[in-house]
Amino acid sequence: MKRDQTDRHALYANGVRRDAWRAELLHEELAEKAAARRASGRMRWAIAAGFVLGLVGSYFTHLA
Repeated sequence: MKRDQTDRHALYANGVRRDAWRAELLHEELAEKAAARRASGRMRWAIAAGFVLGLVGSYFTHLA
């Protein structure tokens, strides 16, 4: 009987560690995806700003 309780406790402890490990991996994966989304958003803004500045510069060059 004592051995069965120890085995259940060990199985529970292993399950808790495995769940914590999975949660940590998921957290890291979500953090990486969020960072990639932020980086792509900044890149889109930079491209749009460059495009607008190019149009404005072209317009002023045409007027000059």
